[in-house]
Amino acid sequence: MFERKVKSRKKEKVMDLNKTYKNPVFLTLLSVVLAVMLFIAFKNILPTAREKAFCAKLNELAEKRLIKSVFDEAGEKIEFYSLENSFSKTVVFSLAEDEGKPAEIYAAKLKVKKNGIITKVKGIVNLSRTPDAEEGVYDVKSGWVAFATSMGAAVQSVTTVRVSGNYRSLFVFKPTVKKLQLEWENNGIKLAVAYMLKDAKKEIMLNPVKKCIQPATEEIKYFSEVKGEESWIAACVNFGRKILGVEFVGNMEAVFFLAKDRFDSLSYSVGKFFSGKKGVFKQGAGNAALKNIEPVIKNDVLKGEGVWITDGLPQGENKNRPLLARTIYRPDPERPYALVDLLYADSEQIEIFPIGGTIHPISTTGIKGKGIIPSDEDTRKRALFAFSGGFQAVHGSYGMMVDGDVLLPAIKDIATLAMYADGTFNMGVWGEDIKEAATMVSYRQNLKPLIRKGIFNDKNKYWGLSADKNKSIYVWRTGFGITKDKKAVFAIGNSVSAASLAKAMLAAGVEEAMHLDMNLVNVACEIYLPETNENKEQKKGKNGELLLKAVHLNNRFFGTPGRYIKPHTRDFIYVVRKRN
Repeated sequence: MFERKVKSRKKEKVMDLNKTYKNPVFLTLLSVVLAVMLFIAFKNILPTAREKAFCAKLNELAEKRLIKSVFDEAGEKIEFYSLENSFSKTVVFSLAEDEGKPAEIYAAKLKVKKNGIITKVKGIVNLSRTPDAEEGVYDVKSGWVAFATSMGAAVQSVTTVRVSGNYRSLFVFKPTVKKLQLEWENNGIKLAVAYMLKDAKKEIMLNPVKKCIQPATEEIKYFSEVKGEESWIAACVNFGRKILGVEFVGNMEAVFFLAKDRFDSLSYSVGKFFSGKKGVFKQGAGNAALKNIEPVIKNDVLKGEGVWITDGLPQGENKNRPLLARTIYRPDPERPYALVDLLYADSEQIEIFPIGGTIHPISTTGIKGKGIIPSDEDTRKRALFAFSGGFQAVHGSYGMMVDGDVLLPAIKDIATLAMYADGTFNMGVWGEDIKEAATMVSYRQNLKPLIRKGIFNDKNKYWGLSADKNKSIYVWRTGFGITKDKKAVFAIGNSVSAASLAKAMLAAGVEEAMHLDMNLVNVACEIYLPETNENKEQKKGKNGELLLKAVHLNNRFFGTPGRYIKPHTRDFIYVVRKRN
C-alpha cells in the first residue's frame, strides 16, 4: 500500500513538471534567459569597436616597434618581434602611443600570428593610467604587475596590481629617488625594490597583500586611499557628465544659471534677499590699518559694505597689523544682489598649502590627494582658513604639485599660485613670472590669469565650461590674488561673471589674480577656531588629533562647514599662521 502511494506521488510530480515545461510563460522566460546568456557569450567572444580600433592601433605601433617588454601572466618574456609560434593569451606590455609621449602599461588578451600581426584584442586594461608620467621600469610574475612611475629622472612611486586591474596598491616616495629596479620574488608574493636615495643605494621588500614595507623606512610609505565626501548635487552632476557628456551638461548648467540669476533678481527686488539667505551682516569697527573700499552702488549702501573688519576672525599679535580681515562688496550696479565676500590675509604672517582631493583633480601621474587638512598637532594649532581650489581635470588638466609630488604637470601661460620652501608664495604666469625651481615645493594652476598687472584679462573667453564662451555666465565664483605689496585676497561671490569678480578684487587692490572654482556646491571658504573644553584647552579626537571648529566666512554659503577637516573629493587650499 505504501509503495503504491510513493509511486503515485512520483507520477504526480512528473506530470507537474511536464505541465511546467509546457507552460508558455515558462518557455518564454526560459527563451529570454537563454538569449541573454548567448548574447553575453557572443559579446565576450566578439571584439568591441574599441577593441577593433585598439587592434589596428597596435599593429600600426608594432610596425614602429613601439610595443615593448611583452610578458605573459606568469612573467615569461615574449620576443614579440621574432616569434617562433603564433599565440593567443593574456599579456602585459609597455606601449607609447606616440614617440613623443610617455609609455603606459597595458594588459590585454592578444591573438597574434607568427609574423607578428595582431588579429584580435580582448579585455584591454590600462594598468598605469598615467598619461603624463613614465613607467620605464616594471616586472610581471604570477599574475602580479609592479611598475615605477617617474617624472623625468625622479621616481615618485611604485604600484602593484593584478593583471585584471584589481588589488591595486600605491607606495609613494618622499623624497623622490633614482635608478630604481624591481623584481618579484616568491611567485609574486613579495617585491624587491632597489634604488638610489641621494648617493646611497637602498633595498627594501614590499608586500602588496599586507601593504607593508620591510625594513620600514622613512622615504617610502603605503598610500591608503580614503573615500572623500561630496555633496549629492555634485555627485549627480559628475555622473551626468559621464552619461550625457561634458558639453551637454555644460549647456544645461547655463540654462539653470540664467534662470537662477533671474530668480535672484526677483528675490532682491521683492525683499532684498541675497542668494541662499537674506543678507544680514555684522557691523564691526573698521580697521584703521586697512583702506576701506568705496561702494559703487551709492544709493543703497549695505551695512558694513567696503569696511574691513576683523570681528570673528583669528587675531594676530599686533592689533595695528591685522592677520585677517573681511568685508563685503557689490561690484555690479546692474545686479545689486551680486555680493562678493573679500578676505584679506597678511602674507608675512601666513603660509599657504594646496591639497589634492581624493578624486579631483584626477591625477595624470599616479599620485593622489588626501583631501584633508593634515591632522598633526602643529598644523591644527596654526590653521586659519581654507577655500575651494581649481577646476576638475575634465575642464582643463591644469597643473598641481603638493609638497614635491606632481599630480598634474604645469602648463605654460597658465595662472599659477606657487609656494616655496621658506614659506613664501607668489602668483603669476607659468613660464614668465613662475618657473621651475629647486626651492618650489607646491603649485596650483587654473585658467589664464583673471587679473594681470592690475588689469582684468578680457582677452580670455573661457571662464568655465558653461555653453557659449562669448556670453557671460552669472554664478557663484571664487578667486585668489595678491596685491602690489604681496598681501593675499580671497574672493567668493554669487551672481558674478569673471569680469565682476575681477572688479571686486581690483577694488581690494589686487594686482595678480587666478580664477578658482565655480558653482554654489563647489565653492567654499571656512574659518577655523580651536574647539576648546571648559578649561579653554583644545579638544582632541579619537586618534589624538586636535579638533577644529569650522565656520563659514558668510552664513549664506552652501553646506555644513568643516568639509576640509575630513576627507573631501575636491582639491582646496588651506592657510596657517606662520611659526614664531
